[in-house]
Amino acid sequence: MARDISVMVWGCFYGSKIGYLWSLLEGCNNAIKYVEILEHTLGDVRIELSEMGINDPVFMQDNSLIHMAKLARAWFKENGWVVAKHPAYSPDMNPIEHVWAYIKRQLHKKYLHLLNMPGGPDVVKAALADALMEI
Repeated sequence: MARDISVMVWGCFYGSKIGYLWSLLEGCNNAIKYVEILEHTLGDVRIELSEMGINDPVFMQDNSLIHMAKLARAWFKENGWVVAKHPAYSPDMNPIEHVWAYIKRQLHKKYLHLLNMPGGPDVVKAALADALMEI
C-alpha cells in the first residue's frame, strides 16, 4: 500500500550553475524556515555571483505565502537582494519550475520503489532526500 510521504524541497540555480538543494524532512515549511534556508545558501551564492562579475542579481521566486511573508521580504531587503515581480499563478515565468518537473519525472522513473519502502516516515523521507540529491 502506497503512503503519502511528502518532503518540501527548496532549490536554486544561477546561470548555468547548479546552486543548492535543500530537503525539509520534518514539519511544515513556513516563513521562518524559508528565511533560515536563505541565510544558509544565498550568502555563498552572492559571493560566487560577485566573483563572476554579477553584482546586481535578481532573485526569482513564486508568490507563495511564505515567499511573500513580511519576514521573507524584510530579509531580502536587509540583504540587498532585488526580488523579481511577476503575476500570481505564472509558473511558466520561473525557470525553476522546469527543474521541479524534471526531478518529479526522475523520481517516478527511478525511485518509485520508495512508495512501498519498509520503515516509518522518517526512513522513507531520508531515502527520498538521498534520491533527490542523486537526481
